[in-house]
Formats: sequence, structure tokens, C-alpha cells
Amino acid sequence: MTRRRIVFALLAFGWATSAFGWETGNDLIPLWKEYKADHRDYYSSGMFIGYIAATLDGLDLTNYVLDETHYGDGDLGFEIPKDATLGQLCSVVGKWLENHPEKWNMSGTLVVIAALREAFPKGKRKEIE
Repeated sequence: MTRRRIVFALLAFGWATSAFGWETGNDLIPLWKEYKADHRDYYSSGMFIGYIAATLDGLDLTNYVLDETHYGDGDLGFEIPKDATLGQLCSVVGKWLENHPEKWNMSGTLVVIAALREAFPKGKRKEIE
């Protein structure tokens, strides 16, 4: 019963953040463009880095709960390399946004998940060379 409660709470939290998320791809793309332009606008660059870092922290917790409760496949479908840097992950998300303008309406969290699934699919983990 406890396992079901944890999964329900996690899914409700995920729905709430998707439905009431502060950022979408449309909000992230201008921040990404500033980040990519040598960090001239420290506020926008910091917002992009901070959003990606905070989202990754949330996704890490989600993956842990899914793994512990054995819900679904036990994770969100991606494996980030152990030696990946925050800068690299920011670039992965930003380049995904550039390549998928039709998805800019998605919530920021879903954008990050989609980018990570494409770049680091589960079961195909590679260390950064």
C-alpha cells in the first residue's frame, strides 16, 4: 500500500509540475540563446543553467523513487554518463530545443526528459571520451 501511495504522489507531483510549470520550451529557447552566446547576459545564462540543474535534481529523485518502487521500467528512460558535466547537459538540452521547434510548447521538464532520452538512451550508456 505504501508503494502505491508513493507512486501516486510522484505522479500527482509530475502532473502538477507539467500543468503548472513555470517554463516551457518557448521560455527556455531565449535563455539558451543567451547561454550559447558566451554568457554575456549573466541573468539569462544563470536562469538556463539553474533551470536545467534544478530539473535534473527533480528527475534524479523521480528516477530513485521509480527504481525503489519498481514502477514501470523503474526509470525515465535515460542514463546520464557518470562524468557528464552540467555544461554538457545544458548544451544537450539547448541543441535539442534548436532541433525541435515544433516541441517548444512542451513543459520545460518534458523538454529536458526528451533531450536526455535522445542523447543518453537507457541501456546505451557511454562514458564521455
